[in-house]
Amino acid sequence: MLKKIVYFLIAIAVSLFIYFLYYNQYDFLNSIDTKLQDSKFRLRYFKKASDKVVLVAIDGKSIDKYGRWPWDRKLFAKLIDKLNDYGVKTIALDVVFSEPSNPDSDAALSKAIYREQNVILGYFFRDTISEEEAEAAMERLPDFSIENINLLEEVDKLPILSFRSAETNIDEIAEGAYSKGFFSVFPDRDGILRRVHLVADFNGFIMPSLALSALSHYLDEEITLYVDRYGINRLLLGKELIPVDMDGSIPVNFYGTKGTITTISAADILEGKVDSNLLKNKLIFLGITEIGVGDYQATPVDSSFPGTEIHCTFASNVLQNFFLIKDSKTVIMDIATIFLLPLIVAVISVLFRRGIYSFVTTLFFSLAYFYFNFKMFDVYNFQLSTIYPFSSVMLSFILIEIYKNFVVEQKSKYLKKAFSSYISEDLVEEILQNPDRLKLGGEKRDITVLFSDIRGFTSISEELDPESLVSLLNSFLGPATEIILKNRGMLDKYIGDAIMAIFNAPVNLKNHRDMAVKSSMEIVSLLDRLNDDFVKKGWPKLDISVGINSGDAVVGNLGTERRFDYTAIGDTVNLASRLEGLNKYYGTKILISEFTKAGLNEDFPLRLVDTVRVKGKNKPVDIFEVVVRKVDDEFFKLYEEGLAYYREFNFEQARKRFEILAERYQDYLAEVYLERMASFKGAKEEFDYITTFYKK
Repeated sequence: MLKKIVYFLIAIAVSLFIYFLYYNQYDFLNSIDTKLQDSKFRLRYFKKASDKVVLVAIDGKSIDKYGRWPWDRKLFAKLIDKLNDYGVKTIALDVVFSEPSNPDSDAALSKAIYREQNVILGYFFRDTISEEEAEAAMERLPDFSIENINLLEEVDKLPILSFRSAETNIDEIAEGAYSKGFFSVFPDRDGILRRVHLVADFNGFIMPSLALSALSHYLDEEITLYVDRYGINRLLLGKELIPVDMDGSIPVNFYGTKGTITTISAADILEGKVDSNLLKNKLIFLGITEIGVGDYQATPVDSSFPGTEIHCTFASNVLQNFFLIKDSKTVIMDIATIFLLPLIVAVISVLFRRGIYSFVTTLFFSLAYFYFNFKMFDVYNFQLSTIYPFSSVMLSFILIEIYKNFVVEQKSKYLKKAFSSYISEDLVEEILQNPDRLKLGGEKRDITVLFSDIRGFTSISEELDPESLVSLLNSFLGPATEIILKNRGMLDKYIGDAIMAIFNAPVNLKNHRDMAVKSSMEIVSLLDRLNDDFVKKGWPKLDISVGINSGDAVVGNLGTERRFDYTAIGDTVNLASRLEGLNKYYGTKILISEFTKAGLNEDFPLRLVDTVRVKGKNKPVDIFEVVVRKVDDEFFKLYEEGLAYYREFNFEQARKRFEILAERYQDYLAEVYLERMASFKGAKEEFDYITTFYKK
């Protein structure tokens, strides 16, 4: 009886744990869940898009007929006139005319745009642009910003995309347009475009997207925003609510692979070969789809999806009220399944003593839930989580089976097998002697995380045959791993040619910050020795980047009985990864955070590199280089003085010292600061020495 009660206690504990993960929405689980959501698009039958939206494509047929892109603007003017002759209601241009052409052509296009007052011009945002173009954008765009903005409470800053520059249409062409909208799109970090941003901040003005502006004209409804301190509270098109997130974005509900939107070749329009019923009173998006010229994006449904069709798809979503739903209803359903499914597993374990029967029955209920999950998406567009309920089922089943079969007789064997491959033998023995130190399910610990990555590995892999590539990689990864284990670190995982290591988990390591830095220096030194052997074998030399950060993280295990994966998650891990990537920008090999430096006991050769604000963190962080090459005291003195003068905006004195460093020591970091000073044209009041990295 007690054993059966334990089954339910395990189920409840697992439910609470998974709910904790669900509540905190950790990135690595969300990325898996997102991929599973993507698969639902590919599994469901094609949905029918609105026939009110038409994509007029400058496709291969059009290019073959009328010549290579860019076309003469007289031809573009003729295309717009033809569309208006067909009786279209709104024309949205997914192209930009940012440079003058010949005067007659520009005038013809301007006249065609002005004719019916139904053309929405597109433009795109840029991170860097000339001062002249930035000033031109500032003159051209604010008049087309969203005017109906209602503040529900005091707002300091909206969490929407923000830009200072844009590439816009020339004045002669733009002056006849009814409205304007940006057609910039922003894929997720894995390169997949799943959502579109409907609003963006341009120098304090809230600008609408091309599709939103086009819909406003097509429906003859105004755009209204309600904002609060969390972001976009509501976005209305007339009286219709568009369910955007706080950052002003909305997931695209794709109908299927490319071509699901009604598409007509521009050549057929120009030749008058189209049935007028296909175009009369329609919302037209005009864009380039010819391969090699047009903009294509990877999406959940197609790895090469026309950018213009993405705008069409969203417009069709609005006209059909065909939105993906993730609201309080879906959250309640997610939480209910997270708690219900483990209890079902516990009941199954009570009913079936043999593990194989429990497994088959659990698998049946899991498949039944997956079918339910998919049908809720297919029929009702509900975005229910998949990974969290599945994790609750699997983790409950695994833990109950462990309790049933392996709690006593195989516990030591299991732990030793699980950890011996990625922590040192003395740590394995320590775990076996004190198993309570291993918190199954996760615990918050102060750890140090080390990421190392081989620079330019993609290029190297293209130069070597598979056998040589594997030998080269193993020749480095093996000894590097031994260094980590020797310094009592834990090899968390190999990520291709990269290494992730954790210090101070799963057992205590008092000087874990020193051990991580020491490991990084030994790995760099190791690679210097190995490169001599690589050259003799005809292999390319390797170079690595290392990022180290310390702080609190959630550490614990995930997996099954066959694979036990002990890892760490949280901002501490993410920042370590970001630091590894920043080495390329600064020309360094090892970067550590201020949080690692603050706890060092040993005297390592360090210098302050910069104060940065990385993507995902608002608070700036000081980062330091562990200097591994041989330099003298004068090197550090010159650099410290140069950096101090730079931060005081004394560029003249800073430049003198950085120039010496660049010439005498070939210091790439000094060249970075010289370039910054050369490119900065503002006044002292505008100067900010904190560097923000918007990309990961």
